[in-house]
Amino acid sequence: MKNSLLLLTLALLCSAPYAQTSWQCTNKYAEISCTEQNCQVQTEQFTPFDIHISNNQEINICAYSGCWSGKTKYTQSKTFDHYFTQQLVWNNDEVRDEKFSISIDKTEKVGSLLGSGFILPLICKSEEI
Repeated sequence: MKNSLLLLTLALLCSAPYAQTSWQCTNKYAEISCTEQNCQVQTEQFTPFDIHISNNQEINICAYSGCWSGKTKYTQSKTFDHYFTQQLVWNNDEVRDEKFSISIDKTEKVGSLLGSGFILPLICKSEEI
């Protein structure tokens, strides 16, 4: 009995850092778009992005008229999950070089998206798999 309990405890401890996580995020409070000259902040009359990250690997970023989808590169620290994209498919059709960086604070469940002229404050929900 003690050996079984010890093995179960060790298995749980060893798997914890590698837990697969899925995130659902949105920028429901503001949209910020920037150029080299300035930034525009919208708090009304904008369509929020819908971002879904599955198993720390697959990403869908939906905005306005469609969605980007594809693979992410994932890194983590004790507090943050970080996701980076290089190439994504737009509306299941055309492969594009789309560089996005998404960072999520795992404790506070907030994050940011940077890319394609946007920097967005995100509210996120997690689901461990």
